[in-house]
Amino acid sequence: MTNDKELERINNLSQQLEEIYKPLRVEEYNAPLNRQEERERLRAICSVGNSYNPQFTYRPFPVEMCKPLQQFIRELHPERNAWEHLLFKDAKQMLDTLESILSHDPGQITAVSIAADGLPTKELVQEAYREISEINASPEDETITAEEAAYIMRDALDSVELFDWEILIDEVMSASMMVRSIEKKVKIRKGKKFSPHAVKRLLVHEIGTHVFRYTNGARQKIHLLRLGLAGYMMTEEGMATYHEEHYNLRDLVTARRYALRVIAAYLSLNHSFLDVFTEILKYTDFDDAFDIVSRSKRGFTDTGAYGTHIKDKVYFEGFRTLSKYLQENPADYPLLMCGKVSLETVSLLKITNDANLVVPPKYLPELIKFPY
Repeated sequence: MTNDKELERINNLSQQLEEIYKPLRVEEYNAPLNRQEERERLRAICSVGNSYNPQFTYRPFPVEMCKPLQQFIRELHPERNAWEHLLFKDAKQMLDTLESILSHDPGQITAVSIAADGLPTKELVQEAYREISEINASPEDETITAEEAAYIMRDALDSVELFDWEILIDEVMSASMMVRSIEKKVKIRKGKKFSPHAVKRLLVHEIGTHVFRYTNGARQKIHLLRLGLAGYMMTEEGMATYHEEHYNLRDLVTARRYALRVIAAYLSLNHSFLDVFTEILKYTDFDDAFDIVSRSKRGFTDTGAYGTHIKDKVYFEGFRTLSKYLQENPADYPLLMCGKVSLETVSLLKITNDANLVVPPKYLPELIKFPY
């Protein structure tokens, strides 16, 4: 920021955008309501040698939820400075995402997803195949219920005095666990079970990365550093997996799954659900393959249509990108933990000398105390 007036404008805009985002629970409208029924239908049809592409239904998205964001975008002047441009870019990307959810159009979902996260390179897909060929791991016994995991997550938050965060059990989720930072909520899928190792890994991944990056961002003078702006997702998930590796908690079964997600997202561009499912099934079990391909086709009603939700590549890609970056730039770790920043934002802080406005991160994964 060049002056206090500019900083005040950016902070006001950031607060406005955060208020607009709060009711936009994208995952609630993008997760199939009939996932389990379609899973069992596919299982039954495949067992007798027939073909089927799941037909997903979704919660209706209220179109009026787009209006505040449309008005906000009209009031922006992205040419003023790089920070306002970031806000504009993110708001426009979110509006495009909402419109794709509203339409459930495969082409629109694919185009918006690629614009946000980019196409996977052939090299990345080759790396993914190489990873699944080299990793031979079996899943651990899952003995911890969603309710027990919620208790452990609650205890971890309380131990660092983050009492204002909620832990919720949710029936309609694609992920087994997720952080809804803007509402200060950690959500766990109802009925999901976890291994002891998975719970420790998720403490570092969900609390130590996602919650802590947001909480550190909320302490910043530049308010937008607590928002996950356009392009941040690869950095966000890359940091989470980097922390898993750093604390010797990286789960090889999950690492293999991340590689399979890259392959599923890539193949879904030009293949149906069943075609992609058949390929992924070569490397994992039925339920896991179904979940992986469902993610790459999320938002689709007829999953026989070509197209993809490309986001899932960022987990595999982000780990490699962030590990390499931090190996070459270890001094940038505090900047990466000071908020929900991307590598682009770190560069911007340096270029514009705005690092003087950054409060050092208070919350780091090393503060987490494991339950066992």
